[in-house]
Amino acid sequence: MPGIHRLPHATTVPSGGRGISVRDDVLAAIGAKLYREFCLPYRNELSEEFGGVLVHSCGNFVHQFDNLAQIRALRGINFGASETPFEAVWERFAGKTAILARLGLNEDIHFEGNRDDLQHVLRTATDNRGLGVVVTPEELGSQAADLATIRRLAEQVKEAFADRATRRR
Repeated sequence: MPGIHRLPHATTVPSGGRGISVRDDVLAAIGAKLYREFCLPYRNELSEEFGGVLVHSCGNFVHQFDNLAQIRALRGINFGASETPFEAVWERFAGKTAILARLGLNEDIHFEGNRDDLQHVLRTATDNRGLGVVVTPEELGSQAADLATIRRLAEQVKEAFADRATRRR
């Protein structure tokens, strides 16, 4: 797809833009004080070097919001909405950085599937500015290689956004 660089774990950074994507699963694994001391300086160093940083993390990292807010030129946050509550991320970071939600492990906060997760995100988000949804077939297990399944999933995303646009009129 022109204009988009595909990075690991379904994270993207616009080409022509600036920044680097960082997998930062340690966000969920350690306390805020340790992260601030041992990780935050290096995230800021990367951000300064590359003109911004998009952070990906699995797990629940609500306790790290203050640290995330201290990352200079934070370009986006990519996370599982079934692990870190989408509402909390939206409330804290909407309008400040891109928010890229995906289904995730689907254990802590359970959704019936990608469509249910997508509907939840769209009900919570107050607008589309800075909102991205990452819907990947990897959550579909053995069906992932089935082109018809992937097309159905793409149609569900289109329908969800069309429903949202209709409701706002």
